[in-house]
Amino acid sequence: MSPPLGLQDCPTELIHEIAKHSTRADLLSLAYVGDKDIYKICIPYQYETANIHSLAGFFQFCETVAMESNARLAACVRAVRFDTHKADAPSNLSTGESNAGLAGLSTDQAQACATGIANLHSLRSLELLHPLVCYIIPRIHNVVFSLLHTFAAPFSLHLDQFLRSNSQIQHLNIPSTGALQRTAQIPSGSIRLPHLRTFVGPEVLARAVMPHSRVTEPAVIWDPKPPAGRIRETLSCLVQSTAGIKGLRTHTYGWPEALLALIIEHFGTNLRVLEFRNYRKTPSRRSPRAFFATLVDNIHRFPELTTLLVHNAPHITAHNLNSIDKEAFEAEWNSIQTYYRLCPRLDDITLLSGVQWQRVAGERWIPVDGQALKKSKEFDDWFKGKFPCANIDEYRF
Repeated sequence: MSPPLGLQDCPTELIHEIAKHSTRADLLSLAYVGDKDIYKICIPYQYETANIHSLAGFFQFCETVAMESNARLAACVRAVRFDTHKADAPSNLSTGESNAGLAGLSTDQAQACATGIANLHSLRSLELLHPLVCYIIPRIHNVVFSLLHTFAAPFSLHLDQFLRSNSQIQHLNIPSTGALQRTAQIPSGSIRLPHLRTFVGPEVLARAVMPHSRVTEPAVIWDPKPPAGRIRETLSCLVQSTAGIKGLRTHTYGWPEALLALIIEHFGTNLRVLEFRNYRKTPSRRSPRAFFATLVDNIHRFPELTTLLVHNAPHITAHNLNSIDKEAFEAEWNSIQTYYRLCPRLDDITLLSGVQWQRVAGERWIPVDGQALKKSKEFDDWFKGKFPCANIDEYRF
């Protein structure tokens, strides 16, 4: 009788398929219970995605992939995400050590990190969302990552040169609001990213990349109190997107009705999505009343608008119901009816309270827990009977 077949008798292609769909724990088990050939197949898959949550972990990762002896492992890395938020989705490589005592980044450390990142020639996604990364980007600004399609990092010196070196990028996220971006001198239209499809970033970068992009719903971070001339220049650059602008997401300080008026002038008839996210709660001396008056007077000029978001609070979910601004919330029902009457294609509205409303049938609206993966009785019960909206139980899930 033939001896039973073992894992080592399986075809190499099958081992690869098993490794691709295995968790990190399963990969380790496969690597250490099999022979050397199986070990060589499984170990690289642990490095395919690096999700790092601390400076210590980031240093360790960069030092590892910088070593010549680990060149084969470095070639396996497809995605790197580095931030300090441990709530991120798990990945094959997770390093969440304490940040204690690591409050800065020395020149040698920055260079060591840059050397490690530059060795990752197979990168598809690079998301470096820690503020100290601004000291690393200038050291890799000439490195070409030929397969890179997603890039996220704070605004930094030589960021424009990095983007020019990697013109194949499709998704760009530069969530910085610091002073550096307000003093940066990057000529309008000077960065060609012809494959770019999503954009989040400061207005100076929007002016540089949007004229040659394929972005349809850019998210622009505006400086505090931008002058009208610069607003016009930025909006004119957005209009030049080769795919045509269908939505506009703006991140602002306060409630700039001048910006809203110019958006209406440039995009009124085409927009399907319009978002205004305020970075902070507006001081009493700067009421949003004028902003909303401008919006109500002109919303009819957005005949294609389906989504409207104007708020300065987090989205309301089952986890933060107690943070609802009761005063703003009680005034919202009439506002929703007004906006819908003036713009009948609307089916998704979020206003100052942070409650997201969705239209489910005719003029029937229900509040939505945007983060719920299953029915939330606590969320639904809070809203029942408070407004003449649709029966939540009838339309929920």
